[in-house]
Amino acid sequence: MSYENKLNEINLNDKEKKKEFVRDMFNSIYRTYDLLNHILSFGIDIYWRKKSLKNIFLRDTDTCLDLAAGTGDYGIEVYKKFQCNIIGYDIAENSLKVFQEKVKKKNFDETKFTYIVGEAEKLTLQDESINLITIAFGIRNFYDSQQALYEMFRVLKSGGRLLILEFSLPKNKIIQSIYRFYFEKILPLIGRLISKDNSAYKYLPESVKLFEQEKDIVSEMIKAGFREIKVEPYTFGIVKLYSAKKSLE
Repeated sequence: MSYENKLNEINLNDKEKKKEFVRDMFNSIYRTYDLLNHILSFGIDIYWRKKSLKNIFLRDTDTCLDLAAGTGDYGIEVYKKFQCNIIGYDIAENSLKVFQEKVKKKNFDETKFTYIVGEAEKLTLQDESINLITIAFGIRNFYDSQQALYEMFRVLKSGGRLLILEFSLPKNKIIQSIYRFYFEKILPLIGRLISKDNSAYKYLPESVKLFEQEKDIVSEMIKAGFREIKVEPYTFGIVKLYSAKKSLE
């Protein structure tokens, strides 16, 4: 069955089916994922990652968990700034292979990088072992974001930080209409031409819409125990940065 047929058949609120679809999809498009991201965001995704780290300070002995790491752009950006330890964690093993290839090509210290195939909802990491968690455009793909946030809180050290970059629907009606036309009509067309997998870029606008309509991620962060939560819109609200801290009282 093609991924497009799977997308048409599944309910994205069905946790098990969503998990299977997301894993298969990203294992399918891993070679063209970076190119498509840069083209479809006009290269602004690179700026978003850099900007999100402006108030973050890590030592080279600290550890960053790049969750839903994909091909590693966020983790690599953190490493370039701090030379700290990076854990790339993703459900799609093919994406992590590309992450590892990038690290080798850039001649980074490979001993600083660890790659784990797994689910955000069941992190195979020790309690209070992480200083920073980064997620770029991945939390909407989790089959249980609340459980994933509980896990993130568990593995973060006291005082540790969480950064989540995620697409959103702009509040300005004109910008939103342009944005939705682009996401719903243009993006799947470009995605099909480049990746030969139309379903991945039909899924993207659908997942963004569902995330906006059905998720109150701030409430989920509070419920998980996070504090000092801030939401910062980037680029007319096309993307939001959710930041929070683990503060044990």
